[in-house]
Amino acid sequence: MTPGYQALRTSAAWFDISDRTRLRLSGTDRIRLLHALATNVIEGLQPGQHTETFFLTAQGRIVARCRVYVEDDSVLLESEASSRQQLLDYFDQYIIMDDVTVDDETDSTIAVAIEGPAAVSGVASGLQDVGRVYASSLTGLPGFWIEADKAAEDELRARLRSAGIVTAEPADWETVRVENRIAVHGKDYGETNIPHETRLLDAVSFSKGCYVGQEIVERVNSQGQVNRLLTPVEIESSEIPGNTELRLGERVVGQLTSAVISPQTGKIVGFALVRREALAPGAAVSVGGKIAHTPPWP
Repeated sequence: MTPGYQALRTSAAWFDISDRTRLRLSGTDRIRLLHALATNVIEGLQPGQHTETFFLTAQGRIVARCRVYVEDDSVLLESEASSRQQLLDYFDQYIIMDDVTVDDETDSTIAVAIEGPAAVSGVASGLQDVGRVYASSLTGLPGFWIEADKAAEDELRARLRSAGIVTAEPADWETVRVENRIAVHGKDYGETNIPHETRLLDAVSFSKGCYVGQEIVERVNSQGQVNRLLTPVEIESSEIPGNTELRLGERVVGQLTSAVISPQTGKIVGFALVRREALAPGAAVSVGGKIAHTPPWP
């Protein structure tokens, strides 16, 4: 168990998320445009409020999942690093006569997440003069993140050290987020999937009205099922198998993703997109010859 992992689980740790996508939308039409594109409600959010949403193609496929932060004169979108160009291209496609400007802040700023049981508001308030503080979590633990100018990087790191907050390495927070069953776009699901397959429907409003891809989403919702579903996987092994195919008997029914060895259990945990029959009670699923469990989720 590394110091960073232990701090995330018992106190608080910080980790660099500067490579994650950060796009700031300004202009008088920013809210109207986002509301017309997003699967979740954007209109009505007040400065200081935030939500999560998918952006979809007209065919209902996922372009990105974003955290949306409404501010006084702009809206900040935060997402996976791998979603950056897709989102830029997406907005370029839909911004035509709208008074909306998209500024890519990913390279011009830094971003740091502070998460863990002790990552409370008191810690955040002590850093507000260094950067802009935003709520939310990447690991499923209490937390927040800070965006700051690059010139403030040394000061921010010094403040974190003086507060006794240790550094978590990428492997540390990746392990915690998989243990806490936080699935991410680009790793556990992607551009070939629709929201219902991810089961992450907290990012979808079924009452907001029209948005890009809504027809497909509503059709699937009325039909009541899809053939594939995202699921957590637990494997009775302490070694990640070379062959990550999920099998039901001799049939391949999915692929293990984001596999990590949990320090809490000593077993492998991960995600997989599997065919629905693999989730049936008593289904004998295996990975690399090892017994695999697909516990209920979410």
